[in-house]
Amino acid sequence: MYESLSDAQLLEKLYTENYSLIYRLVVHTLQQYVRTAADAADLTQEVFITAARKIDVLRDHPNPTGWLISTAYYQCKNHVRSVSRRGEVPDDALILTESDGDEFASSDIKLSISQILGQRDYALLVAYCMEKRPAEEICREYGLSPAALRVRIHRLRKILSTLLVLIVTFDKIRHI
Repeated sequence: MYESLSDAQLLEKLYTENYSLIYRLVVHTLQQYVRTAADAADLTQEVFITAARKIDVLRDHPNPTGWLISTAYYQCKNHVRSVSRRGEVPDDALILTESDGDEFASSDIKLSISQILGQRDYALLVAYCMEKRPAEEICREYGLSPAALRVRIHRLRKILSTLLVLIVTFDKIRHI
């Protein structure tokens, strides 16, 4: 397929044609599973390093872009496993339970979150994350499809995690 190109030319062609696609795939996968795309550039480079090592396979492969996508997926999968073994993956559910001596602080946090999200979204988040009610029940109650529920919960968690990072950052700056 690429017999007329040297190994370096083939790798350069694959890199220029597919880098942005592979990078977007890696970013999306990392954000979905470990909620941070900090290692996306490194993992994307690893895909192309693997491609350089396997250039003979790519030269005769019927779908080199598909091979790169598959390699990127496996790189991300291995990275997610590695991160989860080290315990760096945040818990999937928000935990907003009160501890024994912390009722006032917990109620303040709950009030702040309900004001930020609005009563409806806060109640939805409580039903899903804290009460762990079945998704079908929540969907019926709120008139949502299962896909819409997943998207809404994902967006709410993203809002809260962003706010939490801002609060922690502001608190650290304030104490300097």
